[in-house]
Amino acid sequence: MFHRGRPLPEADDEDLDTSAQVAPPLVWLRTTGELSGHIAELLNDGSGRDCKVRVCGESTSRCVRRAKLRPVRPTLEPNEVVMTSGCSSEVILTRLLEALEWGDAAQALQPEIVSHILSFLAVRRVDHEDVKAVCASSLDVGPLCSLPFALEQTCSNWWISGEGSMPRGVGAEWITFALSADGQPRRVERIDMRIPPLPSGPLAVRNFHLETAAAADGPWTRASRDYATLNVGEVQSWAVSPPIESGFVRVMCLRNAARAKSDLGESRARFLPISTSVGFFHVRFR
Repeated sequence: MFHRGRPLPEADDEDLDTSAQVAPPLVWLRTTGELSGHIAELLNDGSGRDCKVRVCGESTSRCVRRAKLRPVRPTLEPNEVVMTSGCSSEVILTRLLEALEWGDAAQALQPEIVSHILSFLAVRRVDHEDVKAVCASSLDVGPLCSLPFALEQTCSNWWISGEGSMPRGVGAEWITFALSADGQPRRVERIDMRIPPLPSGPLAVRNFHLETAAAADGPWTRASRDYATLNVGEVQSWAVSPPIESGFVRVMCLRNAARAKSDLGESRARFLPISTSVGFFHVRFR
């Protein structure tokens, strides 16, 4: 019923060990700034201080300090049931519960009781097919912009906040997603997003984070590090560590690409119009 074997590691603390990998392994960058949380392909794993990686969405490689890399968690199948984050594996918990004795006759717990106890410590992995966009802080007008489009894996439509919702390119515009059809919590360990790069996408989200809640109307709790999109047109990916286990998640957009460009102080950025909205082509939760 549950994920067997050792518990999934807390990736923040696990050392980088790719000796058993066959395909090029994925890592995520535990750092600050624009690369914070980004998932990348590990191109070489030498014994030196630096490693060569290719960040998802980019075509060229980067050199990153080995100490800043963390392994991406093993891929789970959609709706696969695992033990909740931070919990020991089902095997260990089962042995501990079976070792308990109660009553004067020192009776062991029945298998049905053990299974019932474990069910409260289990959570299913998110399935993209079950995710629905349910509401947003605002919405732009037009046939190519709507809530459902935020999940369609295409660049033909999008989600954009309402005009004027991000004065000078900054604000707090969000879009909320239900992670399951029944409202039950689902585990999210990764988020993918695609944006139009500059100069085509001045309103594309540049800085964002994730928040979670048990209901669509909150209350909401910050649930991720700060993320930043790179100026690329391919799909970008970020690790969610520790993983989210919630019924609802929202993407909180804080700054768009035009404003971020302007904030860099580059002379040519002064002539770039700063959009008063924010958005993206699509997202995917894994």
